[in-house]
Amino acid sequence: MKIKATELFILQCIIYVIFWMTNDYIATLLSTIFFFIFLSIYIIAFIAEKLDHSNVPNQYFSLMATGFLSPLIMYIIFYFLNGGKFNWMSN
Repeated sequence: MKIKATELFILQCIIYVIFWMTNDYIATLLSTIFFFIFLSIYIIAFIAEKLDHSNVPNQYFSLMATGFLSPLIMYIIFYFLNGGKFNWMSN
């Protein structure tokens, strides 16, 4: 059973929404950390693929893109929903 990029994106968004609804401090940390980790892996893999073609399927790159796009999009959505101020910033 292969998972599609859209299914993975929706699943990740649901997980991030749960984090954002329960604790926005943890959600901010996880969104930031996962964004940079997945973006770094994606960039390194993309450069390596362009330098030396391998047999990695194209689905890998779309799955990795969901890894850094879903925390970024959820962060932006909740940033605007909270008016740019999170609860942990006021303490």
